[in-house]
Amino acid sequence: MMFLSEVWFSLEGAPQWVKGVSQIFPLTHILTAARKIMHDGAGLMDISVEITILTLMTLAFLTLGAVMFSWNK
Repeated sequence: MMFLSEVWFSLEGAPQWVKGVSQIFPLTHILTAARKIMHDGAGLMDISVEITILTLMTLAFLTLGAVMFSWNK
């Protein structure tokens, strides 16, 4: 995840499919929001897209975990 989330280097020259795969990781969206805040002085409204994506991912994974969880295994 850290390899494809642009933690250490940019994916500027990477193939389009690699850039697409990197979008499935939450860390990509966290880093995008953090960079907007640190470099551009963005506020909450400016990072609302990233917050929405992270909220939807959180809800999806919590729902999936709750459905898959069982005390009787």
